[in-house]
Amino acid sequence: MIRRPPRSTLFPYTTLFRSGKLNKSAKENLINSILSDIGNPQLYKPYKISDVKISNDNSKKAIRNYGNQLGTIIKKYSEPSPEPEIKVFKEAIDSNNKAGLKKLSANINAYGNLASGLMEITVPMKMKGLHLKLANNFLHLKDIIMRLQNFFEDPLGGFAVLKQYPGAGNEMFNTLV
Repeated sequence: MIRRPPRSTLFPYTTLFRSGKLNKSAKENLINSILSDIGNPQLYKPYKISDVKISNDNSKKAIRNYGNQLGTIIKKYSEPSPEPEIKVFKEAIDSNNKAGLKKLSANINAYGNLASGLMEITVPMKMKGLHLKLANNFLHLKDIIMRLQNFFEDPLGGFAVLKQYPGAGNEMFNTLV
């Protein structure tokens, strides 16, 4: 659940509202102010570099072994491929079907398993930063999808993370490329 906006944000607007002087501009300012106060609360606890199992071996063999382990984890937790989360979300919202969002559990589990699976393998020293970023990207996507799944209980929080979704996907792509 997102945090409430502080009284300092709402007080001037409630006063204006009671006086009947809350014009269109003031309403827009209120909405923008509340959304900026919501910010981008982070529910997940990102991994730290100290959480990564690091090897001092940076040989080609070690890097190849790491790549093979990485591929195994991605294949293991990405198959069968869950439905695209935005498709599931859109269908549930369009049909006002709260139960339809339960399908997102497969995506949430996949991202969570990918992140925790990555933390189980040993990483060559020169790959540690990229590896950490990849694991945290999976955690971030898991967090976003969890909040989208709760859209009917917390629509404002859902809208707040919905705008993060494309950026998180791009970040994941950029990490992998």
